[in-house]
Amino acid sequence: MRPVLKVSNLISLQDARSSAAVGFDLISFSLERGSSKKLSSSLIWNIVQWLSGPEVVLELNLMSLEELEEVKKLFEWSLITLPFEEYDERLLSEHPKLILRTDQFTDPAKISEIVEQAADAGADLKFEVSLPDAESASAYLGVAEYVFLHFASLDALISFVNAAPFAPYGLSLGEEAEEEPGFLHYERIDDLMDLLDEV
Repeated sequence: MRPVLKVSNLISLQDARSSAAVGFDLISFSLERGSSKKLSSSLIWNIVQWLSGPEVVLELNLMSLEELEEVKKLFEWSLITLPFEEYDERLLSEHPKLILRTDQFTDPAKISEIVEQAADAGADLKFEVSLPDAESASAYLGVAEYVFLHFASLDALISFVNAAPFAPYGLSLGEEAEEEPGFLHYERIDDLMDLLDEV
């Protein structure tokens, strides 16, 4: 089965609609304070009104959690993401669908432990793991059902897909999928989608 596909931190309606059209399952926008991709809640609302199909994800940090109160008045979202180092299990009572962003230095055994604790609390918790290359993914075979893999380059992602060592829960794309800052590389994304359809 094809992994869930997430594209992160979009800043334009054109990229959001194109991502929906080619088949991304999750489209995220940043409310994260300090991020160069941070958008206002009203701008995100303007974009999501034109989307049909994908679920909306909000990229946050603890400093920006309070902005969700304003967002609630404008539109609905499906999931939020937070940096793993800012995770507190008490968040699950208010945000039971959560993705924690981390890197290759996070122990897979710790991922499994935290996901299982969250499941016991009735929450659906996943990890988004940023990796430098396709070879780094092998460490996460044992927790594949809990992770989105995010590679440093599209070439690394394509190498992983071509090798097909295992199927993670999801694949996440970010700045490495841009042709220039803030604008997605449509041709390369189309090629990736074609490749995923063949797997």
